[in-house]
Parts: sequence; C-alpha cells; structure tokens
Amino acid sequence: MTDSATTTLIDSTSDLEEIARQARTAGAIGVDTEFVWERTFYPRLGLIQMALPDGRCFLFDVPAIGNLEPFAAVLADGSVVKIFHDAQQDLTILAGATGKTAKNIFDTRLAAGFCGLSSTSSLATLVNTILGVGLTKSHTRSDWLKRPLSPEQLSYACDDVNYLVPLRFILLGRITTPETRHWLAEELLGLADKQLADESDDTRYLKVKGARSLDRRGLAIVRELYRWRECEAIRRDRPRSHIMADKTMVTIARLRLNSIDKLRQSGALNERKLRTYGAGIASCVQKGYKVPSALLPEKETRHPLSETEKKAYNLLKTQVEQKCTMLGIDPALIATSSELKEIVSANKRASLGRARRLLTGWRGHFLADIIPLINPSLLK
Repeated sequence: MTDSATTTLIDSTSDLEEIARQARTAGAIGVDTEFVWERTFYPRLGLIQMALPDGRCFLFDVPAIGNLEPFAAVLADGSVVKIFHDAQQDLTILAGATGKTAKNIFDTRLAAGFCGLSSTSSLATLVNTILGVGLTKSHTRSDWLKRPLSPEQLSYACDDVNYLVPLRFILLGRITTPETRHWLAEELLGLADKQLADESDDTRYLKVKGARSLDRRGLAIVRELYRWRECEAIRRDRPRSHIMADKTMVTIARLRLNSIDKLRQSGALNERKLRTYGAGIASCVQKGYKVPSALLPEKETRHPLSETEKKAYNLLKTQVEQKCTMLGIDPALIATSSELKEIVSANKRASLGRARRLLTGWRGHFLADIIPLINPSLLK
C-alpha cells in the first residue's frame, strides 16, 4: 500500500479487504476503471479507482492484487451507491473481472440528461460546467498495465473519480419533480440489466458493417461467419478484426467463396490467414448455402417516409422537444430519429421493432399524450 496525501495505491488483498469494509459503510462511492484493449478479445484491467465521500481516493492495482473478491462484494452490495460516468463499459468490464454485477448504480452522464444538460457530455465537460474545474485528459491512451505507474497517471486516474460523489449530489438537486426523478431511477435500473454481454442474441451479425446490403442467402452466410469468428476470437483471445474484418466477411458472403481455392483466387485473405482460417471460413460458407430457403434471414426493407409521414415525423419531433424543454430532459434520452420515424410509419403496435420501447416504461409515460395524436393505430 502506497499513500500520497488523499490518494492510496492498493496492491494487496489484505489492504483491499480493509478498504472494502470502509466502502460498504460509506453510502456512496465513485468508481472508474483503466484498462488496455488493443490486441485482445477481452480488455486487460489495470486499475480500479474508488473515491469515498470524505475525499479519499483509492487506486486498486488489479494485476498485483489478483483476487478482487472483496471489491466484488462492494459492487453487489445494494446499500452502497456506485457512481460512474458513462457506466456501461465499466460495468461490463467489472462484471467480467469480478464475476459480480453491480447493484444500485448511478450514472452522472445519464443524470445530466434529466436536469437540463446534455446526456452525452464527457466527464471533463460536466465537471467544468457544474464545478468549474478543468480536468486534463493527457493520459487517455496510457499503458495501464505497465509498472510502475507515473505520478501523472495516478493523478489522472484519481481525477476520474474524485468528483463523482459531489456531482451526484448536485445533479439530483437539480431534478425538481418527483416524476423526473422516478424516470431517472428507472433508466438507471436498466443499466443493471446490460452489465453482461447477451451471448444469446443471434441477431448481432446484422451489425456487421455492410451486411444489410446482402441478399438473404448472403445474410445466412454472414451469420455463420460471425458465429465462427466470435468463437475463434474468444479461443485465441484476439480482437474480432484480427481474425477477419467485417469488410472481408461481407465480400466472402457476397461472392459465395465456399472453398479454399476460391478464397485464394479472390485475394480476400492473405496466405497466412488462408492457412490458419481458410478451412473454417469455407465451411461456414457451405453451411450458409445449405440453409433452406424458408429459413433464410429476412432482409430488412426500409422505405422512405411519405410526405404525410414526414409531416407527422416533424410534428412528433417538435412535440417531443417542446416537452423535453419544459421538463429539462435531453431529447436524445427519449428516442432516436429512426425510432420516431418508425413510430409514424408503423401501421400497428406489433409491427414495431426497437421503437416498441417508446410505448412502455417511463418513455411510454412521457409520450402517452403525444403518440396517440400522431399515430392512433399504435394503441391497438
């Protein structure tokens, strides 16, 4: 354990146990992570930062400590508020490193969007706007696995958590209505459900850049290639793009390169990758070929809005923005442009995709007096 004023570097399990005991009686803590994620499938966690309400900052040297079980217990303790800024990535990384999902989460980025500020502000912007303090971002690309960490790195790491506890207090004070506070609480609860990557989601292949330009058979091939690449990347602990780039995947699917010879002739893969991955890739293309026509993925068709729908969209967008201004909510928290367009063009509730979330929960409550005027058919 190394002390420097209000900053303490923790490098042993015994010290972590003591700090974890203090954290569980603190009521609220600020949390952040520093990691390296360049040449591996999973991020390599180098540091966990934790700030207490009394101003003390603790930096957990993850490689030195090894056993994070004491801090995992803090994450899982619902009596302690865990305050993050832009929590999603930190939560996923911590869940992977500790085996525990965090309870009682507060995200200052989200909270800012419920009290008249942007919901996409960086921590530096938010700290400067609310507290008038300028933060340096000079160590964003640091190697957080290299030891020893420099004094500048330690200072930077502390800055990422030192202001989270006071920010939460101030942001909650700016939310003036119980209704808006309830909506924020509901949105924060949603973060807890997203901490673990959903490995059961079999539509992730549709996020491959360029996949939506393929025909249905091509989509079936990309689906097989995506599944194979995911397994290979995890097995080798390499980034997906190091196994096969999205562009290459789409090219292989479009050209139906179902043999090593065809892959070689196309130039889609270099000789090294062809030797390493060629057989697996060709097998995926063959599997995609064998999918019965009736079971091929549906190709999403997007039609441009009609003139009537464009007018309805503009009216919906205006009414959402006006209500957001009145309540001090960032419109970006309500819906995306594509979701609003889906609302005006859908002919029934069952036909909605992602925009279905606008009819439920706090968003459904927010839009309850707007959507019926724009598209009454969605009430059926």
